[in-house]
Amino acid sequence: MKIEFIIPAYGRPNNLIMILGSLFSQTNPNFKVHVVADTKYDGFDWAISPFQHDDRLQVTVLGKRHNDWGHTPRNVGLDMATEEWVVLTGDDNYYAPIFVEEFLSVVDDKTGFVYCDMVHNGHNSNMYRPVMCKIKHGDIDMGNFMTRRDLVGDLRLKTDEFSADWLFIRDYLSHNSGVGVRKVHKWLYVHN
Repeated sequence: MKIEFIIPAYGRPNNLIMILGSLFSQTNPNFKVHVVADTKYDGFDWAISPFQHDDRLQVTVLGKRHNDWGHTPRNVGLDMATEEWVVLTGDDNYYAPIFVEEFLSVVDDKTGFVYCDMVHNGHNSNMYRPVMCKIKHGDIDMGNFMTRRDLVGDLRLKTDEFSADWLFIRDYLSHNSGVGVRKVHKWLYVHN
């Protein structure tokens, strides 16, 4: 069982190298990382170069810029996903080294959605605050949950909606109402 992290990327090579470093430092190696660049940008090759020889890294560069909060790159990543579990994240997020280990440890045959608590940057104020997450609008974020890929079906992020992450979660859970939801009660994710 593996987790596939789908990371949209554009214009922030320092952030990209940080999230890649946090993922490739996981204690459990059962993951894959798919970076989907919203077209190539300065510093992109530099950010992925330390990890490019790891066969768990896949890179896709889109031919044109979509500028839709990373939703189109995430949708492309979903269309290309091959692993049983997916995490749709952002290039400015970071993960504790035990994220994969902890998330996979709570999965059973009935599980379809797993989430954790997060540390949130108060909208670039440099004031990080811990959040005890619940599954509700404004209290869960793209990146602190994983879903079973086969249950996503043809559900995709709405590219014209800023809060497409919440709409995706809401629609996923309503389409899969009998799915087991598990929470890891630890701060394993930092959202910037």
